[in-house]
Amino acid sequence: MKVLNIVFGTIVFFVAGNFLLTLIRGSVYVIDYEGVLRWMYVFKFFTYIVIITLLYSLWKTKRALNRERYFSVNVARYMQWVCVSAFVATVFNALANAAMQTWHDSKADIMLIESSRFRLYVMEQFFDVSLLIYVLIVCLFLVSRYIQKAIDMKAENEMFI
Repeated sequence: MKVLNIVFGTIVFFVAGNFLLTLIRGSVYVIDYEGVLRWMYVFKFFTYIVIITLLYSLWKTKRALNRERYFSVNVARYMQWVCVSAFVATVFNALANAAMQTWHDSKADIMLIESSRFRLYVMEQFFDVSLLIYVLIVCLFLVSRYIQKAIDMKAENEMFI
């Protein structure tokens, strides 16, 4: 458990550091620009906020497992919240990466609505680059549902006994 706490703390440290760096660097772009660069950093801000929420849900899941020593309804609920948070973070990250790719291609501060390439890059990010992440999210969600069903079946069997 000690190694898991060290790994988790390291991840929190790096996520917090990246969030602060993005906040410091991106605040200039959000204030001074109106086009793709602004939205890229806005999407990155939301990505990090959702990742922090995801880490909090993981911490709650780990704490519930340590306290109860077995899977419970709370653990399944926390796992489902982790899945939702991971999906939302993936969507925001895909939008930020598409905005970054649009800016790299155009080298100008164009508006997102005016850019047909942005829509193309969004589709590429959603359906190509993030595909494995979506598969892992669905797998984790299915595991949490199976846990919930097993808990329900156990409670039903204990009623008969």
